[in-house]
Amino acid sequence: MKLNVLRVLAASGVASLLIGPIVHGRIAFAADPSSAPVQIEDCVSTPAMEQFTFPSLDGATPITQLGTPAMLIVHYTNASPDPISTIDFGLVADGKLTAMVRDVGSFAPQANIMHAFEIADNAVPKPRTPTSCVPLRIHYANGQTWTNPAPPSH
Repeated sequence: MKLNVLRVLAASGVASLLIGPIVHGRIAFAADPSSAPVQIEDCVSTPAMEQFTFPSLDGATPITQLGTPAMLIVHYTNASPDPISTIDFGLVADGKLTAMVRDVGSFAPQANIMHAFEIADNAVPKPRTPTSCVPLRIHYANGQTWTNPAPPSH
């Protein structure tokens, strides 16, 4: 059985300590997932978290946890036979595109990647809203491009 890191962090409560409250969504593709060059393993969005201070165990020294911006965390695998240099992902909530992020690097075939991106706080879906992440555009290291044949509406 495949263990999903984001789900384990969320279940253990560690993710909420690190990046704030977690909003889970079901994973879906606007296009047939078997035709997409990347496989989305998981997609989690988190609202911004304000800085807060709480008492230490000794009660003498307060501890401050810094705030974090709203984030989109995408865990995916390069399912294509070619290295990828750029991927544009879309966050979809209730069937509408609410945010776009770009991942730039050198992603080898079968590479398993998990990256976090800052997004606008108003792009984070409300709890229990059906959400997904979809690849919108992919640029390969060889110069070729793939575009989602059925992108989500805006």
